[in-house]
Amino acid sequence: MGSALSKAGRLKKEKMDVARAEERFYFLQNQMTDLEAQLNEEMDILTRGIEKYKEATRESLVRPKNTDINIKAFGLAWIPVRIGE
Repeated sequence: MGSALSKAGRLKKEKMDVARAEERFYFLQNQMTDLEAQLNEEMDILTRGIEKYKEATRESLVRPKNTDINIKAFGLAWIPVRIGE
């Protein structure tokens, strides 16, 4: 009879553990849904902000002039190599 009571107690504890785990799962699932909604909202705000600046900018090609180029140092390295060895 003692073993039946301990099995019943263990079964009750396991059912409570399952219930707590399910409750925690649904809580975390709701929290994740809320965080995803918040993330999407913030991404939309950032995207709208970027679009505003994107419209205000334009692409320009800037070509360097020869007078704008300064060479401060120049070096040459050579390594002798023989083909066929």
